[in-house]
Amino acid sequence: MAQESFRFHRHSDATVSIQHLGSRKWLRVQAGSHLLVAEAELEQAERFVTRVISSGTAAVAAACSDAQVSIVAVGNDPHLLGRETEDRPNLALPQTFAEIWRTAAAATSGASVLAVVSSYPYAIPAEAAAADAVLWTSHGGQELGPGLVDVLSGDVEPSGRLQQTWWAREADAGDVLEYDVVQAQMTYRYSPAQPLYAFGHGLTYSTVAYEGVELSTTAVESPGPTLTHAAALGGEAADATGEVIATVHVRNTGDRVAHELVALYALAPELPIVAPRTRLAAWARVTLLPGEARSVHLAVSLGLLAVWDVAADAGSRTAATPGAYRVQPGTYELASGPSAADLPVRADLRVTGAAPAARRLSDLGALEAHGFHRSSDVVTSDRTPLLGSVVEVAPGSVQGWVRYDGLDFTGASALTIEVADRGGIGRANVA
Repeated sequence: MAQESFRFHRHSDATVSIQHLGSRKWLRVQAGSHLLVAEAELEQAERFVTRVISSGTAAVAAACSDAQVSIVAVGNDPHLLGRETEDRPNLALPQTFAEIWRTAAAATSGASVLAVVSSYPYAIPAEAAAADAVLWTSHGGQELGPGLVDVLSGDVEPSGRLQQTWWAREADAGDVLEYDVVQAQMTYRYSPAQPLYAFGHGLTYSTVAYEGVELSTTAVESPGPTLTHAAALGGEAADATGEVIATVHVRNTGDRVAHELVALYALAPELPIVAPRTRLAAWARVTLLPGEARSVHLAVSLGLLAVWDVAADAGSRTAATPGAYRVQPGTYELASGPSAADLPVRADLRVTGAAPAARRLSDLGALEAHGFHRSSDVVTSDRTPLLGSVVEVAPGSVQGWVRYDGLDFTGASALTIEVADRGGIGRANVA
């Protein structure tokens, strides 16, 4: 917790008490020393009367009244408003910052630039709509100020790209405590929501046109299943994966040098096992002179398309450890463009191969509860630290379901399901 953060509590008589968030103690004037210390409970806290000495918004309006261009810096300090569930309540700009921005934009006769200096994305659709330009930077140390001036003055070309999605609505970012990003459709990989600024977004003072993409092959065989994603990418087995070369054709159509990050994304179709709808596959940074065209070659490992399939077998499948990483057959797209949400050039890549053989229950002996393909309103947890996982209805839900694909019941006449509650473990037989 940042030690510099405080919270005001307004009493019914309009006086204010101040809580130090680091210690959760309230400020009071210490007897004898007359020092202001954080050691009291709310009932013993000092009560302060607030009085406006000078108005920040009035000062901003006065400073911008004769300005042709205003640059308003907002955001967070690395020590403040930086921790979810603690001193960072949401993705909105603090009201004081939002009011300063609105005041400056309204008072400036010319362009208004919103400069965001922060540790994380904000949801700022209204603020961005009112800005002539939006610039973001993380905390860059002592040269941050000169760096911003160099970019805004045009002496240096902006070349950064967003490594996080900036959502238009805070709700689109999802619950901060939700870790199943697939089921919850979170991040740029799974979310269908339209972002304010997408993953990979970033402009330069020039313009770069994406003119096409070509693949070294348009049809490939799915590589075999592997136990780790590193192996699927070829890091642990030389023959675990193949490779496709994508050639992206770009051209600087402006009159200034462009520093372009040429990125390639893999787009998955609807598949039996949910795969990322958009996934960064490869990238290369190039410098393009005015009018220059370039063909950029990007290598993509087929293992990048792999997802965990509990029905796949990499040679060591057991009831307790089902599954492997597998590239599902289907027609994928390899696409390129200025960001994950702006991909004007695309090429189809057809992956062929057979689905895994069905899991014969007589071979497994038992099917662990966590070996499911789809689910809704459930969570997994330990039966015991040694006995594997169970499936539970998620907190706040009254029912849930799981679906197990690829099962072979040959030779089975009944199914036994273990059900546990606070009273112990029972068994239910299903014919």
